[in-house]
Parts: sequence; C-alpha cells; structure tokens
Amino acid sequence: MSPFLFADAIVRRKTLKVFNFVNHRRYFACIDDITEGVLGTPEHVEEPNPEWSGLKPDPGSGRAPWRVNNIGNR
Repeated sequence: MSPFLFADAIVRRKTLKVFNFVNHRRYFACIDDITEGVLGTPEHVEEPNPEWSGLKPDPGSGRAPWRVNNIGNR
C-alpha cells in the first residue's frame, strides 16, 4: 500500500506519512528487474522423472514435478 500512499501524497503535494518512527527498510523492485525475471524463466514445463521413488525422494524431481521461480525476492 505504501507506494500508493506515497504517490497520492506527492500528486496532492501533501506531507508524506512515515510509519514506525522511520525505523524500517523497504525494498521496491524495479519493473525492469521483474520483467527481466519473467522473461528469463524457463519456458518449458518440468517433466516427470519415471525413476522417482517416495522411499528415496529427490526434491529436484518427482512424478508430478513443478518449480517455483521467485523473482520478487532479492
């Protein structure tokens, strides 16, 4: 919410409200970085590993594999 609050205050030329007694840090991802991350993710679906076993699981593969690409965390 803070980007919207800040943008609104700037447009209206109002004083910015800073919460938590200015005792915090924020990181806002640049849209170019997010776009680059989305375009850089693999374009193929992970394929099942027929050798996968629940007795000796491999966290990098499985019978119904999927992968999370966290592009918003620095």
